[in-house]
Amino acid sequence: MSKTIPFSISREKHLDHMTKVVPFIVMMFGIQGYLLTRIHEGFGHSAIFVLAGCLISMITAFITYDVKHQVTFYDDHFEMKFLGLQKKVSYHDIVSVHISEANQTFSSVHLRTKSSKHSFFFVDDADGIKAFLETRKHKDLKAAA
Repeated sequence: MSKTIPFSISREKHLDHMTKVVPFIVMMFGIQGYLLTRIHEGFGHSAIFVLAGCLISMITAFITYDVKHQVTFYDDHFEMKFLGLQKKVSYHDIVSVHISEANQTFSSVHLRTKSSKHSFFFVDDADGIKAFLETRKHKDLKAAA
């Protein structure tokens, strides 16, 4: 059985950002909805409720992804888990690793393997994750040679 490496993907900085931004977004939506009902008589309250439902769904999807998408690194592979689905990827299958923005509090990691592509969004320390995966990839390539 593989031993867990003390290095895993976390999204705490994105959750912290969400707790700061979501109240502002909800407040601005409420003001906008109020003004729209006062300015446009034909707009209707049902449209405001549909838009509110979409906003709630979007925020819920962000939080669900942050909490339920887990990536755990082992000696020879890493595992991705999300809502009951699980996939294992060996380090030697990695072709390339890219991050969307370097030196940010949270960023996206895009990973390409021999058979598929994977993206990890809102990752804390994406630069460290990339460096870790690059060293594991090169270590496995040297061991195979």
